[in-house]
Amino acid sequence: MGARANINPPGGRNKMHHHPNNFLSAVYYLQTPEAEAEDRILFEDPRPQASVMMPRVVQFNRHNGNVLTFKVRPGRLVMFPAWLKHSVPPNNSQRERISIACNLMFKNFVEESSPALWEGTVTLDPSAHSSTEKRS
Repeated sequence: MGARANINPPGGRNKMHHHPNNFLSAVYYLQTPEAEAEDRILFEDPRPQASVMMPRVVQFNRHNGNVLTFKVRPGRLVMFPAWLKHSVPPNNSQRERISIACNLMFKNFVEESSPALWEGTVTLDPSAHSSTEKRS
């Protein structure tokens, strides 16, 4: 697990991103701006085709939109799959937004939990790449 502190000063934001090579991500909020509109994290549908052929919508809501806005406040923990795109809007208040973000990945995940569904034909012999090997 890796963790880091995020401090968004006035004007600071986190642009849309995801966390590759991780299984789960989380954000714990220590301090959020006073302004009602500032205390949120946005999650975006990662499927590019989701907005290509959409039926006409009268009013977007959490059931028919491609972006979900989730309110945050001090003491709230938000957990989500690491592949899910997310962002934090600009901090338009004079108070810093402070959070701790972390990512979780299982030890030896590929080897133990999710082995490849194919078998390769190339094997690497570590001794073939030895720097002490004499070459002719």
